[in-house]
Amino acid sequence: MNINKAQTILNHVGQLARIVGTFQARFGRDYRINDSSSTVALDLYRQAMAEQTHIANLLAPQAVANAYSRYGKWWERRDMLDTAMVNALSQEAITLVERCAYLVAEGQPTEDAPSLMIVQQSIAGMLHPSTRPLAVSMMDRVQEAV
Repeated sequence: MNINKAQTILNHVGQLARIVGTFQARFGRDYRINDSSSTVALDLYRQAMAEQTHIANLLAPQAVANAYSRYGKWWERRDMLDTAMVNALSQEAITLVERCAYLVAEGQPTEDAPSLMIVQQSIAGMLHPSTRPLAVSMMDRVQEAV
């Protein structure tokens, strides 16, 4: 992880906040996506999943493979993230930027820093599991090449 990636993750979380806020305002917190869902609902849902995929692909593959959620599996309760979960996700993304900045200011390496890995695992754990496989498969390919 580096400061630029951390800031990019934070930007994607900001986009996700816009999407989720719009979705929740239009359809409510517990709306279920199905065959009869409006095109607006489906479009917002796809956008939210795409943002989560972007975030997962920016995280270290090891963090995605070992995702940890202290908030539980929101995807078992609803189809779409809610604003409370996005707020928690944004706090973790800000923490990631802060920790990267701290390490850089101290002249310490950010790649493979344990404190950054923990935050990345927490971020990964808040993402829908179907958005994580690409990052995990990238890790598998790297391990096969070694």
